[in-house]
Amino acid sequence: MQRLGVIKYVLMVMVLALAGCGQSEKAMDPVDALLDDMIGVYGGAENLKKLNSYESIWDMSVKVRPEKGEAVVRVAQPDKLRVDLNYPNKSESRVVNGSTGFKVYNGNARQDSRGPMLNAMKLQVMRLYTPLVLKELKKTNTITLTKGEGYNVLTLAGDGLTSAYFVNQETKHIDRVVGTLNMGGREMAFRTEYGDFKVVDGVLMHHSEDKYAGGVNTALLTLKSIKVGVEHTPDTFNK
Repeated sequence: MQRLGVIKYVLMVMVLALAGCGQSEKAMDPVDALLDDMIGVYGGAENLKKLNSYESIWDMSVKVRPEKGEAVVRVAQPDKLRVDLNYPNKSESRVVNGSTGFKVYNGNARQDSRGPMLNAMKLQVMRLYTPLVLKELKKTNTITLTKGEGYNVLTLAGDGLTSAYFVNQETKHIDRVVGTLNMGGREMAFRTEYGDFKVVDGVLMHHSEDKYAGGVNTALLTLKSIKVGVEHTPDTFNK
């Protein structure tokens, strides 16, 4: 009987040890650890939920030609985005709604987007993922972590698209996002540099975007206003 008791005790210790190992391994996941740190820096999970649906207005300075305009951005995470670009003499709307997308020029009939054009628009959705959205997507997608000089790089890849988030090692801010896709057999990169971080309604938000396409500086955007927690109508991403 005494021997049986010893065996039971040993088995119990082994089970507890194995359970403890599983919990330690889970807690030590470096991607989860980094995302949790970022969520805290950005205002916490409850505040970050406000950026799941928002509307922002940006002053826009086009770099490839001497032109200024305004960009109205409406977001519904994780797969809906509408960008209305308004210039003095023209307008353009770009819309992504899940697996589909379209453009509208000067209020005319919508033109469906396909192939690389649609994928480029999807990358614009991905670059706006918050740490909280990335944490949720990690449940069903692979996010890898690499370390560079001054940055931890989180990379999300799938469906031929790759989005790399450069996380400042000191501030835990996403300072840069680089999205890549295959366009006609060659890789095309879209880079956005974020800056001027400020807290709005309890959540950290960048207030400047310096944008590049294929290495060409295309536009500089400066935030004018933002409304978080907005309830968009279905027409927002359908018309």
